[in-house]
Amino acid sequence: MQSISPSHARPRTHGNSGVTLAEMLIAVLILGIISTLALPGYLNAMKSTRQKDVASQLSQIQTAIQGYREEFLGNPSGWTELARITPVATNNGSASGTSFSSITSSNGGHYTISVQAQDQEIMTMTAEAKGQGSTSRWDIKACLNTKKGLSDIKLGSSEAGAKTPNCN
Repeated sequence: MQSISPSHARPRTHGNSGVTLAEMLIAVLILGIISTLALPGYLNAMKSTRQKDVASQLSQIQTAIQGYREEFLGNPSGWTELARITPVATNNGSASGTSFSSITSSNGGHYTISVQAQDQEIMTMTAEAKGQGSTSRWDIKACLNTKKGLSDIKLGSSEAGAKTPNCN
């Protein structure tokens, strides 16, 4: 039988194989710093994604209004008339009503969408992010010239609100 010399023997541990408090604090500190740096970028990416989703919805509304104009030779006066071309989705189902009252966006209700007729030719659309208070960050402004077929959409950002679109 061979004997194992003490130099090859496994060292005995007496419950000292865990993590020390200092190591744990350093790990938590590093995670905190990484989170602090990454969180604003993540939140801005989420806001930008929601905004682009609502901008797509405004583009669909513009297309539906133009389709209504071509089909019925006039602009729709409300959501129910526009639904004759295509229903507009909201967070609570399809938009309805004899006027273009404000609706919530279909992407979880993160935006309030408004449509207004400027005159017989131009219709404007705005989308305001909920929870922004009096700031207009991440807002969307759009217009549609139903006579000329021109449309424009402008997006706000984390630094500034949307510029005025041009449909003339």
